[in-house]
Amino acid sequence: MEDDYDERLESQERRYDLLGIRFDWRFRKIATDVLSGAYQLELESQLDALGPTLSEDVADAAKELDHDGQVASLQDTRKQESSREAHSNIVEDLKRSNFPPTPGQALLLKSDLETRNSELLSIDHDILRLQLKINESLAAMHTLLRVRLEKQKEATYRQSWLSSARLLPADVLIRILKFAKSNLVGSRTSVLQLSHVCSSWRHAALTCRSLWNDIALNLWSPTDEQATFSSLLSFWFGRANHQSLPLSLDVLIETEIDAEVGEDFFRGVNPFVSRLGNIEITIRRSLWRNNLNTLTNLGPFLGCSGGSLSQLSHLCLIDDTDPEGEAERDLPFITVFDQSPFLHTVVLHLTPPMFRNNDHLHFPWSQLTCLTIGGHISVRGFANIFFQCRRLCTVVFYYLDLEARNDDVWMTSIPQAPVTFPDLKEFRLRLSKSSRHPLIIRDILSKIRLPMVQVITFIGGTYHFRDHADVDIPLSDILSLSLDKHLSLRRLALMNVVIDLQDLLSLLNAVPMLEDLSLCTPLSPQPLLEALTRNENLVAEHQIPSLSNLVSFLFTFHALKVHENPDVDLVANAFGSLVASWITDPTRRGSLSEASLCMGDDSRFLGRIIDPIDIQPVCDRVEELIHHQIGKDSDVRVVVRVFDQFQSFVDFVHMGDPTSVRQI
Repeated sequence: MEDDYDERLESQERRYDLLGIRFDWRFRKIATDVLSGAYQLELESQLDALGPTLSEDVADAAKELDHDGQVASLQDTRKQESSREAHSNIVEDLKRSNFPPTPGQALLLKSDLETRNSELLSIDHDILRLQLKINESLAAMHTLLRVRLEKQKEATYRQSWLSSARLLPADVLIRILKFAKSNLVGSRTSVLQLSHVCSSWRHAALTCRSLWNDIALNLWSPTDEQATFSSLLSFWFGRANHQSLPLSLDVLIETEIDAEVGEDFFRGVNPFVSRLGNIEITIRRSLWRNNLNTLTNLGPFLGCSGGSLSQLSHLCLIDDTDPEGEAERDLPFITVFDQSPFLHTVVLHLTPPMFRNNDHLHFPWSQLTCLTIGGHISVRGFANIFFQCRRLCTVVFYYLDLEARNDDVWMTSIPQAPVTFPDLKEFRLRLSKSSRHPLIIRDILSKIRLPMVQVITFIGGTYHFRDHADVDIPLSDILSLSLDKHLSLRRLALMNVVIDLQDLLSLLNAVPMLEDLSLCTPLSPQPLLEALTRNENLVAEHQIPSLSNLVSFLFTFHALKVHENPDVDLVANAFGSLVASWITDPTRRGSLSEASLCMGDDSRFLGRIIDPIDIQPVCDRVEELIHHQIGKDSDVRVVVRVFDQFQSFVDFVHMGDPTSVRQI
C-alpha cells in the first residue's frame, strides 16, 4: 500500500511539475483545496498558457506514425556523426573558396544533407511525442475539472440542505419576500422569479396573495405585446388578494401598439377594474417607430363609462409622443376615470389639444386634492381645469404656454368673481415667454385666492435666462395681503418674473414666517441686495424685511461672460453683506443654514459657449468674497453655481418636469 501511495505521489508531483506549479505535500490542507478557489484559477490560467490540446485527427496520426516505426530515432542519428566528421574538412575547404564542388564533394554534400534532414525529422517526431503526452495530461486535467465542478454543485446542494434558512417559518419567509421583491415583470427579483428558487419559496409566494397585488410591464418591442396584457394580467392578478388590498398597474410603452393590442389590453384589465387602486400608464416617444396613435389605440379602455374604477385613488397618465401638439391625429376621449369616488391624486402629461376643452377629458376635478400637469398646456386649458378643482391641496403646472394658439376664447373659462381655494398649501407654476397676451396670466391669477398657501413658486422662461416672461404676478391679490399679514407662507420662489422693488419689500414684510426664499428678477442685482440689507443709510429701517425665520436663501442674476464681468465681484460683496446682516441680527428666531448665489451666463444667448475651465475659478473667487463678509468660521453653507442653460437652473430649483420622458 505504501508503494502504491508513493507511486501516486510521484505521479502527482510529475504532473504539477509539467504544469509549472510548485507543490509541497507537507501542507495537507492545500492537497484538499488545490483544485478550488485561487488554485483552480491558477490551474486554468496555466492551461490557457499551454494552449489548446491536439485535435483527435492529429493525435491519432501521430500515434500511428510512431507505431509503424516510420520515425527515425536519435540513435540512428548518432551513428552518422562519424561520417559527418569526415566531411568537415571538405566543408571547410568549400567555405574558403569560390569554386564549385567537385563531383565527389557534391556526392558527399548530398549525403550530409540527407543526414541533417533525417535529424530534423527525428526531432520533430520527438516534439510530437512530447505533445502527445501533454495532450493526454491536459485532457485528463479538463476531465477532472469538469467532474469536480459537478461534485461541487452536489456538495453545495447538500450543504444548503443543512442551512438554517430552511428552518425559517413561512411568515418570516413571506416578510423577506415582501422586502426583496420587485413588481417589474422579468426582473430577477420579481415575485415570479423568486417563486422559482425552491418549493418552499414557491409555496410562500403563492400563500401570500398580497405579493401579487402590483405589476409593472415594460413594452419596448412589438413581439412583447400579445404575451403581456390579457394572459399575463389574468395570471398575475389571479393570484392576488381577493378582499382588502387594492391592485396597482404600471405600464411603460416604448413601441407602437395597434387597435388589436388595445382591445387585448382592455380584456386583460376589465376583470380587475373594480379593484385597481393605482394606475400608471406611460407612453414614451420612440425614435424608431411612429407611436403617435398609441394612446388612441388604448381607447377601448380609456373610453369606458365612468364609475367602474371604484377603488382608484392615484392616476398617472403620460403621453410624451407629441409634446408640442403639432402632429395631426385622432384624439381619444378619456372617460373611464370619471365618477371614481376615491380618486384624489392625478398626474397628467398629454398633448396640448387635449386640454383645450372639456370634451376629451372627463375627470372628477372637484374632488381632487393633488394635481400635477406636465408638458405644455395652454392658458385656456389651465383655466378650464384649475377653477374646477376647488379642493386642491397641491397643484403644479410645469409649463403654462402663454404663446399657445387658439386661445381667443380664453376669457370664457375665467370666473367673474375671485375663487378661494381654502385647502391649497402648495402652488407651483412655470410660465413661458409672453409675446401675444402679456395680461392674460395676470387676469387669471387675480381671480385666485390662497389664504392658507405655504409654498408658492412662479418661474418664467424657456431656453435662455434673458428669455423670461414679462408677467407682473399679482401676489398681493393672490395672498389677500390687503387684509392682514400672510402668516402661513413658508416658501416663496420668484424666478424671471416682473416685480417692483417696493412691492417686493412690502411682500417680504407681509410674510414674517418665511423660511425659504428664492429670487431671480429683472431688477438690478446689486441695488436689490442692498435694499434687503439692514443698513439705515440705504433704506428706512422699518421698510426692510427682517426675515427672522429664514433658513435658506437663493439669489440668481444674469450676466454676460461671468469670468470677465466686473459686476460679478460687486454682486458677490453685496450678497455677502446681506447674509452677514442676517447672521448678526439679534432679533433672528432661527439660524440661516444655506445661502446660494447662482449666476446665469447669457453667453449662449448670443451664440457663445462658455468654457467649463473658466467657470471654476469664478466660483472659487466669488465664494471667497462671500466668506470674507460672513467669516470663515460661519456655519452657513455657501453654494455658488454658474448655469449656461435655463433648464439646468430649473432642475436645480426643483421645477424640472418629472413627467417629461426624455430620449437618451
